Amino acid sequence: MSSSGQNKQRQDKENAEAILPTLQSMIKDMEELSAQTAALIERKKQDLWDVDNNACQELLNLEKDNEKLQQDISKLKEDVQAKKDKYGL
Repeated sequence: MSSSGQNKQRQDKENAEAILPTLQSMIKDMEELSAQTAALIERKKQDLWDVDNNACQELLNLEKDNEKLQQDISKLKEDVQAKKDKYGL
């Protein structure tokens, strides 16, 4: 190999050695960020699941409340009709 080629190879090696710690640190930071992102995604998925479950439960509760209200309305209508019939209204 020529002197110029050896100098280039040595310079490339020095550059690689110089940047290697930075690259390794960046990789470590990226891995940590990825792990944090994965954990955040899992928490958000759980939050959404909880919200979805809570929303479904609220809808079921509202549905039951509405059924009760319909029963109360029917009973009230019967009571009103009974009073109308009783008093000939």
